Amino acid sequence: MTEMFEVKRVKVPSVLTVDTGPSGFLAWRVDESSADPQVVPAERNAVRASRAVRLACSTLVAQEQPGIFKRLAAAGEDLLEKALNDFDACSCSCCQATARTVQEQERSADGTSLVTHKCIHPYPATEKCPAECVARDADHSLEKEQFVSRGAALDYGRYCFHHCVPTMMINGGSCSLPEQLAQQRQNASVLPSAVDSAWHPDLEMAKEAQPSPPPVVMPKEVPLATKEEAEMKEITWDLRAIRAQRDRAEEAAAMARAVYDAERVKLHTHEIKRTAKMLDRVKKSVSQDAKSYEPEVLKAKANASAAGDAAVETYNVLKKAKAQLRKVRQETREVARKMLVEATAAAAQSEAESYVRRLHQDDTPAYRRQVANAASLPYVTTASTGRERESQYLGVAEEDERRAREAEIKMDALDKQAKELQIAGDRVAAGMMKREATSWRHQAEDAKASAERNRATAAAARKSAIGWQHAAEDASEHVAHMYDLSVATTPTPPPLVAIPLPPAFR
Repeated sequence: MTEMFEVKRVKVPSVLTVDTGPSGFLAWRVDESSADPQVVPAERNAVRASRAVRLACSTLVAQEQPGIFKRLAAAGEDLLEKALNDFDACSCSCCQATARTVQEQERSADGTSLVTHKCIHPYPATEKCPAECVARDADHSLEKEQFVSRGAALDYGRYCFHHCVPTMMINGGSCSLPEQLAQQRQNASVLPSAVDSAWHPDLEMAKEAQPSPPPVVMPKEVPLATKEEAEMKEITWDLRAIRAQRDRAEEAAAMARAVYDAERVKLHTHEIKRTAKMLDRVKKSVSQDAKSYEPEVLKAKANASAAGDAAVETYNVLKKAKAQLRKVRQETREVARKMLVEATAAAAQSEAESYVRRLHQDDTPAYRRQVANAASLPYVTTASTGRERESQYLGVAEEDERRAREAEIKMDALDKQAKELQIAGDRVAAGMMKREATSWRHQAEDAKASAERNRATAAAARKSAIGWQHAAEDASEHVAHMYDLSVATTPTPPPLVAIPLPPAFR
């Protein structure tokens, strides 16, 4: 069933015609009667079209007509801009031809030729040709294949592959609609209705799952609805004319691109010829410049002769330098003699200072005692440490003896109590007292043994400290004796003798 929509057409004083449809959206097309046939209508005067649409919408809102025009005015400027900037519609003008692979090549429908090229969407996507588009026509089944509702975005590459054919079988060529489809769009009588070809997954499932609903009796409409219906009947919405005009615009764009590619080929050919001519000119110029090299060669020879004269002058200067060399040698000898005398004086002064240090002539009278004390200091330190250890061990031994005496006193008291209990007849208590007395006796014996060991260790520490003290005295005497020997046996330094000069400076 074909449903016809009636709209009210508003003519704008420009090449653009604005149509207002029943759904509240705007559709625009180019009036070819006033346009240049050689210019692509879909890509011309975008600014003038935008201004014309805004002027028309402002005129409609100013009239304040009832019904659909009030709803259209309330939609806002964003809706008008969305309807105007309809650049996301699928078009073969955004597709590009490329070669098929061996597996993709196939025969044509009539079987007379081999299809070697296909249409693809060029990469990367641009604002004019995005990665997705909306197919405004109904001559395809891509929406059904991709399981999307009608009017949703489709993959531009699939649209180019299934819906467009190459205009020229070359890589990078333009694409257009097939000839049969273009003829059908020009002949609007053979096109199906947009309502008949609409498809949606939910609608398809509803058709399969639910039975057809019974006819519904429509109630009698009120006078207001009758007025709106009369207003809707006054509107004419020629979708097929707009579609045919858009297809013609796409075909014209494809032809324009083909002409543009041909012009680019001509331009490249002209550039190649121009470059060849420039190379010929360069070759001639080089041959002419080669003839002008002879004066430069003569100039180089003159420079070489001048360089020879400079070499002769340099040789004469060298001879003069050799003549003056004797005088320079005599002056050099005098300077070297002065340097040797100064070096000898510095060496003699250093030797004298070293002799004074070896004889300790710069030391104080107490330096001998300081050296002896420094030599015996480790021994004295060890001896004092031994004395400290002796006093510590003696203190520990005295503490052990005190504990032994206390243990013996407690042992005697317990033995006395045990005897009294035994006389009284309490043998158990007497046995316990005896065992405790035995324990105190053992503690006393251990304390006495520890005291003896500590006293023996203290005696050994005292003996060792005495030995270290004797060693400190011996070390001090030995160091003092060696110091005396080193000072007394130091030989007298030899007299200073002038160092003879080398033979070269005599």
